[in-house]
Amino acid sequence: MQDSKSDKANLNRRTYLKGAAATSTLGLAGVAYASQDGEDEKKDNGNKNNGKKNDKHNGDRKHDGKKKDRKKDEDKDKETYVIEEWGTTITEPGHYVLKSDLTRPRRADPRTPAITIATSGVKLDGQGYTIDGGRTVEPSQNTIFGSGGVGVLVQAPRLRKIKRKKGHKKYSSKKKDADKKDWEDWMDRKDWKKLKDVTVKNLTVRNFATGIKFSGVKKSKIKYTTVMNTTFAGIFLFKSKKNKVVKNTVRWSSVGIFLLDASKNYLKYNTVTDVLSGILLHEYASGSNKNKLVKNTVTDAIISGIDVSDSYKNKIKKNTVTESTFGILLTRSDKNYLKENRTTENVIGITLIESDRNYLSGNRANDNDIGILLITSHKNILKQNTANYTSIGFLLIDSDKNIVSKNTANNTEIGFLLIESNFNKGKRNRADRSSVPILVIRGKGNWVKVVTAGTNNNAQMADAEQAVSEWNNRVNEQSLNGLVNEHWTELTQDLEISGASEPPEMMLSHPLAEQKEQLKINPSRIENASNGNASNGGNASNGKNAGKKNGSSRPADD
Repeated sequence: MQDSKSDKANLNRRTYLKGAAATSTLGLAGVAYASQDGEDEKKDNGNKNNGKKNDKHNGDRKHDGKKKDRKKDEDKDKETYVIEEWGTTITEPGHYVLKSDLTRPRRADPRTPAITIATSGVKLDGQGYTIDGGRTVEPSQNTIFGSGGVGVLVQAPRLRKIKRKKGHKKYSSKKKDADKKDWEDWMDRKDWKKLKDVTVKNLTVRNFATGIKFSGVKKSKIKYTTVMNTTFAGIFLFKSKKNKVVKNTVRWSSVGIFLLDASKNYLKYNTVTDVLSGILLHEYASGSNKNKLVKNTVTDAIISGIDVSDSYKNKIKKNTVTESTFGILLTRSDKNYLKENRTTENVIGITLIESDRNYLSGNRANDNDIGILLITSHKNILKQNTANYTSIGFLLIDSDKNIVSKNTANNTEIGFLLIESNFNKGKRNRADRSSVPILVIRGKGNWVKVVTAGTNNNAQMADAEQAVSEWNNRVNEQSLNGLVNEHWTELTQDLEISGASEPPEMMLSHPLAEQKEQLKINPSRIENASNGNASNGGNASNGKNAGKKNGSSRPADD
């Protein structure tokens, strides 16, 4: 019995091998033959595994079709296209590279982008080569909202609405002679409004109005690029969201990285130097909200290192700003999160103007004229920040209901100065070796405790008055428009821009210019306070006089 079974199995095995051999010579006939033998074997043995193999074999064509399609897609992704001409427009997804530098031809329109990406799924790898605009373009409205003077532009083609019957709308390309088929093609495109999955990397861009611009782009990347000599912005994100801007360098530009109505973007390890403003988050219609700025470095920014205006819920963490007028500046921006940033050797380390409910923790604003400044800003939390070696550590002007706790202002002329600010509270602040640890002028309901050591407040009030006088002189000298014009003149000379005698109007209409008078401190208030006038707030005392352990004090209120 066993011998008969083994003989039958050997026979089947030989039949299957014979069918496999036929497959190699007879093609489809061989496949059909092997399949028929498999069915006979299934009937004879009742083997479930062979049945599964047979079912799988019957579905071979469908499976092979999917596999081939997948392979085609993979091959398409692996295919590399070389960009060799100026003014190239990319309309198909794929991997694009440079194999040489691109320089604008003499007769080319300077307002035409060097490379335009008009579709999703594009990877542009510069491979270390340079795109050179040759001569820069003066910024204009077309630079901001159009394609003028851009090195690499990522933007879907503009569409216009065509009204048909009542209640119906059609879309066409901007081209006037577009026919009905064009409209149907545009309607079928899912990426007509926002592009996605675009990468621009390993590229140097210089001598443009804007180096790299994303307009209506999401879930894309700009990384390992260097942008130089741009008269408007190095990297510009307009109405773009969820993008990553990582490890880029911007030098000699008006604005380093500019986000305008751009939200939920991630900026990390970027370096910006020698600019008017380093990283800007501004509002055009809805604001630049919920962005993350982590470990970026800004140096030598004439106006501000990181500037947030009319935007909310941004996270600004572990950034470094040095040698700027304003290190980090928030204007009319609420609910932002500033943590562990380092702002040193600036005029003002961190400034809040008309900005409420922000959280500042662990920031180091040392070696500035003023460490942290609040103007008309309410209900903010300042916790565990340091402002050492400054003229004024923490200055609150017309700012109410803020929490100021566990902050440090050592080696200052005035540690904590509150002017016309009410109902602020806090404890465990320190102002060691400061001429005046805390001073409250024309405020009420404040309870800010300061620990002092190594200070003779009553004898050092003259130093505080001197510090205020020097600060007012500095404010008078710091004309923002003057700084902008001076820098603009130098920039245009360096870049050899013709006919650009004045900077763009938007650079001169900075919101901080309106606050200049508010920054000044009336010296007579200091004199009144030094005479112990309780209605203007009393000066801080040492530990024994205040009756508090370690010299904590409570300033007098109205």
